[in-house]
Amino acid sequence: MKNISIRLIGGALVILVFRLAYLSLLARKDNVFEDLVVIGCFLALILALLFYLYSLWIRKKARSLNFLFHLSLTALFVVFFLNETWTESGYIPLLEGESVSHYFDKNKIRHPLPFSMQCLDFKLETFPGTFRTKSFVSKLKIGLDNQEQLKELRVNSPITIKNYKLFQSDHGLEINPNHWIKISVDFGNQKDTFYSKIGDTTRLRDGTLFSVLDFSPSLASKGEQIYTFDPDSLLNPACLIRLASNFSNSDQGWVMASQLDGKKVGHINIKIDDIWGLEYTVISVIRAPFNLVVIFLSLLTAGLGSLILVRNKKCSHKN
Repeated sequence: MKNISIRLIGGALVILVFRLAYLSLLARKDNVFEDLVVIGCFLALILALLFYLYSLWIRKKARSLNFLFHLSLTALFVVFFLNETWTESGYIPLLEGESVSHYFDKNKIRHPLPFSMQCLDFKLETFPGTFRTKSFVSKLKIGLDNQEQLKELRVNSPITIKNYKLFQSDHGLEINPNHWIKISVDFGNQKDTFYSKIGDTTRLRDGTLFSVLDFSPSLASKGEQIYTFDPDSLLNPACLIRLASNFSNSDQGWVMASQLDGKKVGHINIKIDDIWGLEYTVISVIRAPFNLVVIFLSLLTAGLGSLILVRNKKCSHKN
């Protein structure tokens, strides 16, 4: 029985290694534990280890260090398999200002969360002097147990809430009906600040009609040509502004948020101070129920394995 167990363990391990390599590197499969071959290999490993433990038991070696090591290894494989099988995973698309208490799985089925989450703000961070994205961050308000917590979720810096691990995974643009653009205007001797929206018209204090005709998230120019170089990222936002004393006499021009001193359109210097409500964040959600048990069993198995190696080394020196 011992020899059969060892052969079964060796065969299952070889098949498992090659199958995992294929699924991860070539097939690019996200969840390898949905593959029947992987499941079969894990079950074969567990079965072989149980046979091996039984062979030690009937030979009255149940109190040996070798038995304890393989018992711990068997428990590790069982708990690891259950942990991967019962892991919850999905994603949360969240507009700036939006609040949710659920996530979607890969089949777009909604699942409840034991907490609520609101995206207060989302920001792209770029390398200095460039429009290359360095990182992005979501500022979140978490509602948990009748209390609110403020959290920042950054790329490669996950946070954990109620055993749910949250990752900053993606972002994009979508106009929230409640969006706003904070604008400052300078008449030369007077200054005003107000909030507007894409498509809105505001009457200024001197009677001028101020309209936000169009918006570009990432404006660039080449000669006289003006174009959007990235329609999905707020890298160099700009508004097309029209000023009119009446609709037959008007001035218009693009004003970029990166123009820190503003830009003169007609007789007014215009500056875009801030933009909110045009972006959304995508947060990945993972909940593995037995992570701590897997870590404990891994350390225990490694410790027992180390003791066996030390013992064998001492025995070889004596011989």
